[in-house]
Amino acid sequence: MWFFLSLYLQQVLGYSPVVTGLTFLPQTAAIAIGATLSGRLAPRLGPRNVLMLGAVLAAGGLFWLSFIQAGDSYWTGVCGGGILATFGMGLAFTPIALLATGGLPHQEAGLASGLVNCSRQIGASVGLAALTTLAASRTASLLDHPVALHHQGGDAVAVAMTSGYAHAFLIASVVVLAGGLLGLVIPPPRAPGEAGRAHAPEPLAVEG
Repeated sequence: MWFFLSLYLQQVLGYSPVVTGLTFLPQTAAIAIGATLSGRLAPRLGPRNVLMLGAVLAAGGLFWLSFIQAGDSYWTGVCGGGILATFGMGLAFTPIALLATGGLPHQEAGLASGLVNCSRQIGASVGLAALTTLAASRTASLLDHPVALHHQGGDAVAVAMTSGYAHAFLIASVVVLAGGLLGLVIPPPRAPGEAGRAHAPEPLAVEG
């Protein structure tokens, strides 16, 4: 999200790098607030429910961003969707860790945590590469057929780039929503010690 927003704010709206960074402060605060609330809500509502709620909100924020236009400002095009998306991300962080490590034997908790962090980094890298390719393809397609840009007015290159970024946000919203729906099939964390008992051999009956 921040990759495409950085390009949009600087290349389309003409913001400087410093101003672009400052526009992300509300989103940073939204993540912090979401993560704080998540830690309190997860024990009450269950981590799976909070995870799905966070995913729905994040998908909604990304979908909101898919409507950005070349003539928008930060307040009309970026602020609302960015805050909603990052608030949802913050809500999802804690439940992901709880669902990944809950109920595991103590000696396996570190391995599970490492797998979560690894999958997060790989997912971000692959996802960004795929979305960048799709956005660039959308932009190039519009620039090859400039007739489709005439009715939108403004600079054709800016309009084409914005359309590419919006296309990436739309696809990202679908992916995030699908990821949240996977929460329906995640088994609830087992109570501490239950995992160990599940693998323990049955005691032998002793006659006598």
